[in-house]
Amino acid sequence: MDLFEKLNKLAKTGANKMEDAVEKSKVALRASAEKVEDAVEISRITLRINTEQSSIAKLKEELGAYIYSQYAAGTAMSGEAQRLCSEIATINAAIEELENRKLTLRTAAQATDDTVNNNADEKAPAPFDGKNAAPAKETVC
Repeated sequence: MDLFEKLNKLAKTGANKMEDAVEKSKVALRASAEKVEDAVEISRITLRINTEQSSIAKLKEELGAYIYSQYAAGTAMSGEAQRLCSEIATINAAIEELENRKLTLRTAAQATDDTVNNNADEKAPAPFDGKNAAPAKETVC
């Protein structure tokens, strides 16, 4: 085999290896693209699930508000509905009591502030105008 044949054979082997590598790269890229598409689809599905769960939560909240409004209007409830509405009423009463306490404290604090401010105004020194200045005290060093 002469040098030309050896080089030709080496070039063909190199080309074949290059084609194999390119083909393997294409397969790997297709697999990666499919994984990305799957990940995007999973994200879309997750978003849709979360949206649907939010819709259910909103409907449950509306249902609860409706049932409680019926309870508050005097409609008799039974079983678990009665217990839950009763707990809500108890908590609402506690909140109302806390709000009243907060209002009382704020009113008292405001009254204290007003008293302090009024007393401060009565005892406030006259503004300095140069005429009512106290004589300077001598300091001994």
